[in-house]
Amino acid sequence: MTVATAFVLMMTIPGLALFYSGMVRKKNVLATMAQSLAAVAMISLLWVAFGYSLTCVGGGALIGSLCRWRTGSGAAACWPAGTCWILPAASWCICRPVPAA
Repeated sequence: MTVATAFVLMMTIPGLALFYSGMVRKKNVLATMAQSLAAVAMISLLWVAFGYSLTCVGGGALIGSLCRWRTGSGAAACWPAGTCWILPAASWCICRPVPAA
């Protein structure tokens, strides 16, 4: 899963940068590529900071809680009792924001 995520990111980031760079003048190509990279980085950081905790940690009324954000990513108290994950939490956290980017 991690290798597939890396392949998708290696295709998505340059693909978006080249697509949007084709729509601007030659002098703005580098700035447009940098903005595409910055947007993907910002989305990924927001996912790690808030989205992962809100989707993967139960306990909220409608969505999850910010338990992982408050206590850190290694807090075992946030996981429901008896939960057995097939994938490591880090692999799941890296894989999920790729379609959003």
